[in-house]
Amino acid sequence: MVYLNHWQHYHPVTGRINDADTWIYGADLQANYKHSLGILTTGFTIRHDEQKTNYFKYRWYDESGVPPRIVSTRSDEKGDLLEKQNQKTTLAGVFLQQSFQGERWILDVGARIDRVNFDISGYKWGDYSFRAGNYLTCPDSRIENCFAYSREKTYTVFSPRVGVLYKLTPLFNIYGNISTGANTPTSSELSSNPNLKLAKVINYEVGLKARHRKFSFDTALYLMDVMDEVVRIYIGGGQTTFTNAGKTQKKGFEFAGTYQLIKGLEVGASYAYSDYKFKRFSESVGSTNIDRSGNRLPYIPIHQYSAFVSYKHTSGFRFRVQTDTWGSYYMDNANTEKYKGYEFLTSASVGYSKGNLDLSLMMDNLFNKKYAVEVTKDTSGVKRYTPGPPRTFLVRLTYNF
Repeated sequence: MVYLNHWQHYHPVTGRINDADTWIYGADLQANYKHSLGILTTGFTIRHDEQKTNYFKYRWYDESGVPPRIVSTRSDEKGDLLEKQNQKTTLAGVFLQQSFQGERWILDVGARIDRVNFDISGYKWGDYSFRAGNYLTCPDSRIENCFAYSREKTYTVFSPRVGVLYKLTPLFNIYGNISTGANTPTSSELSSNPNLKLAKVINYEVGLKARHRKFSFDTALYLMDVMDEVVRIYIGGGQTTFTNAGKTQKKGFEFAGTYQLIKGLEVGASYAYSDYKFKRFSESVGSTNIDRSGNRLPYIPIHQYSAFVSYKHTSGFRFRVQTDTWGSYYMDNANTEKYKGYEFLTSASVGYSKGNLDLSLMMDNLFNKKYAVEVTKDTSGVKRYTPGPPRTFLVRLTYNF
């Protein structure tokens, strides 16, 4: 596969307007070789992203107070240029896996090596200060990276894996795997902290799968030990920074299943239990490091579940209704307060297919529920709510030639 993607994004946010132009291109190759012991799979991937972003002031805005703070903007029209930035990310990886296949079992042994390079450069004439509530101009000690700046970081990741699947009966399979790997920081995280380390992961997982003409389900139990996980910290004034936690541990259980009531009519449900904790982590609050070891990771509820019903008629008519519940979670690394989450956020879709033509109507947040996608609390105690979208409709018409 060879691909090319180009997009442009004019994005007004608090304090400034981001005008981005992005090109993404790459290639993936995979080859399979069948032999007497099973299947040998190998291949490579290469991808290059380049994003050029101009950051602008708002052209028209209102100020109040002494010293003056911006209290509102009058339009999304851009004003003076604050910053020009160029982000380049290059990924190259190779992988090899051998699947040994018996009559009732499959053993997979494999490994992957990836190399990721980040190159971030730019020039800054000024910036918006959340603390001051207004624009600052270079040179100014309150602005990071005044004038020209450049950062480059390269990570190399080696990820071995071993997994086994055993067919208990024609309906039930049990599996287990041990895998290792690493998560590289994103370019935005590196822009905040260029000294971020790789997050190294060891994952242990066992599960049971069932496949029947009337029902199916998947279950999984997992344990993940993560070293140097990248953690987001909300500091005073609405600013965000990132750091590495010493160690986190993630334990959980997942279930997803469906059952056919009658021909064409299915019901289903899913559930996730997530017990994610810091095992070793000190958070910087002002000039003090505070131990957060033993706390739960924020923004991740212990319980999540959903249910759906779907119907598909031989005439081409279909519908689906799904409701999701996102349980309560802590708003900050200090675990000082919980947000209640949301319950029974419902979506629905109806559609009709005939020949090469397909028409569908999708409705998200069907009952126009007011809820927050995420609630955060910074180290000074200020809470911020990211509202969920209201009732949304999407009509899609597809024709296959």
